[in-house]
Amino acid sequence: MITRRRLVLVALLLLVGLVLLGRWLSGRAVSDEELLLQGVEEIAVAVEQRDLEALGEWIDAGFRDQQGRDFAEIKRFLRLHWLRGGLLSIYLVAKSARLGPARAAGTVEATVLITRRPRVERLADILPESARALRFVFEFQRRDRWRLVRASWRRVEDWRQLVDGASR
Repeated sequence: MITRRRLVLVALLLLVGLVLLGRWLSGRAVSDEELLLQGVEEIAVAVEQRDLEALGEWIDAGFRDQQGRDFAEIKRFLRLHWLRGGLLSIYLVAKSARLGPARAAGTVEATVLITRRPRVERLADILPESARALRFVFEFQRRDRWRLVRASWRRVEDWRQLVDGASR
């Protein structure tokens, strides 16, 4: 005869087994390239959500952008924008990562759309009037973990090629 207590015990053991199986199946190693792409996505989310602490998790102490600004200057710029009520929506349209020969450096190239409007489903709804398209190059170095050390960008003039396929 199966008692209620035994039934609960079997159900609990089955649940624990399923959880452990799920963890084992999803436990594949994440490549460095995937970590770098994830970093760029987390940076974009942090800027959208006005989360300087999360943004700082990825930024190296020696960070400089193409104009020589450090992270403190970038934070001042973002705070000023946010104080003015500035909304930023960021769309990563295309991105790719590659590692340097020693696997201690990595680069992510990303085409990014930035708008001061709320997020939309279709990029065609914000292009070309309401969004700026930029091609970023993010340079990372492996320290205690991957850190962004340099960022540069240039404007993308032909926005029509960007309408399909935003990843976030």
